[in-house]
Amino acid sequence: MLWTGKSGPRPRRRWLLYVLVPLAYYGMQLLISVILDQDPGYLVRITINAGICLVGFILLLPLFGRRQLSTGRYTVTDRRIVVEGRISGFPVRRSENLAELRTPELRDGSVAFGDRKSGKLAGHRPNGRVIASLVLYRIPEPEHVLEIIREAQARL
Repeated sequence: MLWTGKSGPRPRRRWLLYVLVPLAYYGMQLLISVILDQDPGYLVRITINAGICLVGFILLLPLFGRRQLSTGRYTVTDRRIVVEGRISGFPVRRSENLAELRTPELRDGSVAFGDRKSGKLAGHRPNGRVIASLVLYRIPEPEHVLEIIREAQARL
């Protein structure tokens, strides 16, 4: 193990958006049921379907979100970068091989492999699949960690 650390505080999410979207959805469903003069069971069926979809989404999020995980606890070894964190309360682990990652950059107090906004990829796997961007988010002493990672990549 060459380095271990934790991500810094992230900006607060827009929780109001997460509340307003479902409320707007149910409001639209209620409005449609009144306009179309549907029976009250219509709204109940819509609510049950939306609940099933929401539960399914919450349960599947850790499986698909693992590739996007960038915050949590970081471990840098001579061959890998491991990120351990939580998505929707579930523990999730992401491990990337240093040989498959591009050279990292220093960006806003973070060490970044690729960039989601500009579309830069973090690298490619031997089977041709792309690696989603990986950011060691707001870590202490990012210049030192960047140098450790670059030296480890040069040795591979």
